[in-house]
Amino acid sequence: NAETGTGPHTITLTSEGPYVLACGTDEDGNVDGDLDIDADDAVIITHPGPGRAIIEVDQTGGGCDTERVLDIVAAESVRLERLVIRGGDLTAVTGSVESGWGGGIRSVSVDLELDDVVVEDNRSADGEPGPVAALAAGGAGGGIYVKAASLEIVDSIIQDTRAGDGALGDGNNGGAGGNGGGIAIVDTAAT
Repeated sequence: NAETGTGPHTITLTSEGPYVLACGTDEDGNVDGDLDIDADDAVIITHPGPGRAIIEVDQTGGGCDTERVLDIVAAESVRLERLVIRGGDLTAVTGSVESGWGGGIRSVSVDLELDDVVVEDNRSADGEPGPVAALAAGGAGGGIYVKAASLEIVDSIIQDTRAGDGALGDGNNGGAGGNGGGIAIVDTAAT
């Protein structure tokens, strides 16, 4: 967790890595699993280049289907620069509508900016049968899910991401999805 104080807080990943995240227990205190951002100020995670630093969920030995890569819990804003975000898989996550959304990155109420970032090989949860239509419809934001905040993507690549299927149909927004905020995409490829 970034400390309270005068921001922005800058985390510089000096190596290309990979920085491998162990499969965890869906907590928000950086005890295990995904990287949780919980700060009062702006946060920047960057790699000085050339190239990009890789942050990934460990998928060896049968894989992990309960972790995203980055969970933005609170911050003034978050900026990611020269990174690869990959391997998030939430296909075994059940429960609330949004708990399994955003396989690579989830940001709720925090503005997010990606600059020269690759988001790849991430998957959101499948929907669940039952009375809640949002769950039954399938997952959202296989790569990125942003709610009640803005998302700006510049000079980036979103590829090989998938939103989970549901009882009422296929998931939506495999690359990037969300609601309640604006999305700006500039010089970015999505496949």
